[in-house]
Amino acid sequence: MRLHHHDWVVYAQKPFAEPQHLIRYLRRYVIRIATTNHCLVAVDQDSVTFRYRDNRFKDPDSPEAEKRIRLPGAEFIRRFL
Repeated sequence: MRLHHHDWVVYAQKPFAEPQHLIRYLRRYVIRIATTNHCLVAVDQDSVTFRYRDNRFKDPDSPEAEKRIRLPGAEFIRRFL
């Protein structure tokens, strides 16, 4: 397939109202890894509990968007890799 022969469909959302909204949006995706020590809540021999942000919330920075999940260690590693 040649790129110049492909019909591209581009989605563009409305511009952000203020620069702070753009910064808040970008900070979730730029220069981050999948998880950090800050996100880890508990680790034991069998499982890992960690925090994550539920992006289904309109404001992902709201306290309600923060969730916790406990996974078996092997499943945590599988998702991380």
